[in-house]
Amino acid sequence: MPRFLLEPERWGREASLTGAEAHHCARVMRAAPGDRVEVFDGAGRGAEATIVSVSKQEVRLTISGERWEAEPAVRVVLAIAALKGKAMDWTIQKAVELGVDEIVPVLSERSIARGEGGKWSRTALEACKQCGRWRLPPVGPTERLEEFLGRQSSGENRRILASLGADSVPLRAALEEAPRPAEAVFLVGPEGDFSDSETRAAIEAGFVAASLGTTVLRSETAAIHCLSAARYAFA
Repeated sequence: MPRFLLEPERWGREASLTGAEAHHCARVMRAAPGDRVEVFDGAGRGAEATIVSVSKQEVRLTISGERWEAEPAVRVVLAIAALKGKAMDWTIQKAVELGVDEIVPVLSERSIARGEGGKWSRTALEACKQCGRWRLPPVGPTERLEEFLGRQSSGENRRILASLGADSVPLRAALEEAPRPAEAVFLVGPEGDFSDSETRAAIEAGFVAASLGTTVLRSETAAIHCLSAARYAFA
């Protein structure tokens, strides 16, 4: 069943798709009155809907069967040095499929990409539609690494830095450390890893340097490795 984002402020028994979602429904999917679709608000609510009418700017709906997606047992955040082109799109797509709750692109000393916020948010939305999630993970504005580290709280969270350092602990050990966290934050560097000073700053901010194995992984592979391990550990 085709799926579309219906913002929370537009939600109601009678509602309308507008903008890009209306265009996708009417022009790309060629929907017609009487067709059944699924809508979700990006915050965990979803429902089935029947199309009432279709125009160029608006698709009117009648909503029924409202349901809610369960809150995640552990909130998972991926902070990753912004990657170039399709590598970042692919990483965002797979991260959403693996259940990430927030993506934060960061700029480091060795970063090349500078950020495509609007495009990346659209990538997350398309991935959300494809995999059946009702919670749309935000792709935050690109920020400098020191800014990201500076706003890390000391609450009940687990902060893990994907590291090539010889003194890193195994990722499994970092994930299994008790107690179970309310949030897990993964920090993945650019190709060539973070600089020594950036690594020290992350550790000072409470991140545990964790090894992802004996081989050197590309940044996008490292991100998916971390999220896959988290999905297994916190299921």
